[in-house]
Amino acid sequence: MAEREGMDPAPAEDEEARLWRRWRGGAERAAREALVLRYLPFARIVAASLYGQRMHDGMPFDDYVQLAALGLLEALERYDPAHGASFRTYAGHRIRGAVLNGVASGAALRRPAPAVGDVLAQLAEAAVGMALGYLLEEAADAAEPAVPDNAYSGLELRQLQRRVQGAVALLPDGERRVIQYHYLHQLPFELVMELMDLSRGRVSQLHRSALARLRLALDASARSDLVW
Repeated sequence: MAEREGMDPAPAEDEEARLWRRWRGGAERAAREALVLRYLPFARIVAASLYGQRMHDGMPFDDYVQLAALGLLEALERYDPAHGASFRTYAGHRIRGAVLNGVASGAALRRPAPAVGDVLAQLAEAAVGMALGYLLEEAADAAEPAVPDNAYSGLELRQLQRRVQGAVALLPDGERRVIQYHYLHQLPFELVMELMDLSRGRVSQLHRSALARLRLALDASARSDLVW
């Protein structure tokens, strides 16, 4: 039936409402992942606020973020909009409780000190991770040149960013998601496991395989440029 003259059409359902409907309407894992990514900045804000109020330095900020992210996941699973509270209100309480409980109990996030022989390997992996995260972030939002004072260097960096973005886009789905979640969205591997419903070993396998593919793709791209 045509709309009556003078009446406005019903407002379109926004993206967030669509995600909630899909998530509540069935086993729509993609919607769940999208909701987590949408609210993760909010969880980080709660973590940062609690970290700023800490009374001692016994736990690094990364652990606060990890506890907040796990609290966010729990809130997403338990939230019932029929109770009237907005998700942010509900999640804020759950996230804060998860962080405070984790801090009070020692967080169970303590990792054993690495053996001396592993330190250099871990530093090398961390350096690669920092560079990859930076390039993915810049590739996703390159409105401002990363090196404005040197046009040639800036052009090289933008070309590298495009190569990295293109190489990541061509990864198999599972590998691409692990790379994007961990390096672009800075999710800890523990949360990537929860989000993708995979074991620690499987996430580790996807991570190693993705990095190997990226190295090969970027090496091939560099050789192609030398030919030209």
